Amino acid sequence: MVMEEAWKKIYEKRAKEENRPDYSASYWSEQGFIELIETLKQILKKEKKNQTILDVGCGPGNFCKILSEEGFEVTGIDYSEAMIKRAKKNCTKSKFLVGDAYKIPYKENSFDITISIGVITCLSDYEKAIEELKRVTKKKIIISTLRRNRKVQNVKSYINYKLLKDDWPTLEYHPDELIELFPKNEYETEIITHLNNEPLRDGFFLIATKKTKILTF
Repeated sequence: MVMEEAWKKIYEKRAKEENRPDYSASYWSEQGFIELIETLKQILKKEKKNQTILDVGCGPGNFCKILSEEGFEVTGIDYSEAMIKRAKKNCTKSKFLVGDAYKIPYKENSFDITISIGVITCLSDYEKAIEELKRVTKKKIIISTLRRNRKVQNVKSYINYKLLKDDWPTLEYHPDELIELFPKNEYETEIITHLNNEPLRDGFFLIATKKTKILTF
């Protein structure tokens, strides 16, 4: 896919620049990067430790490092070999491997929690990626992406339009466009747009928690 390959080349190049800060290697602003980390910590602060977390699109491993220090068992995957190499240096407590968001190399329900920070912003098929997140996750999925204030009727047409103008655009989403991928009878969803009463400059978070099935006899 043209968009994915274009972004991959950028991340490969940035990951190899040793003097480039991690936030810049991940294409974030410094303040935006800090907000992402702090918001993620807030979301997970009530979760029991020792749970397994998969970070899809882990980049240089900063989220993995922080969550492993919080007591979680963290695995990171990224399609950039250079990013994985950098992540292994940044976080020695986590497991890392090269992996694709469209074909996550794990079985169904392999992880308690799956996070994906800023990844679908760089993918042309967000639905396929989210289906993979759902497949490997037992309990909770946490996604962050850039926000678009206006909902469009056809997201794929919107993406194709942007791809005609640019091989590697940054894609934004309206929260409802993601929520609709998580059926109400299966998931409880929450949208987070602020941290400490201030708007997140790099979009929003979607939290999708699987509902507990009640067995009847």
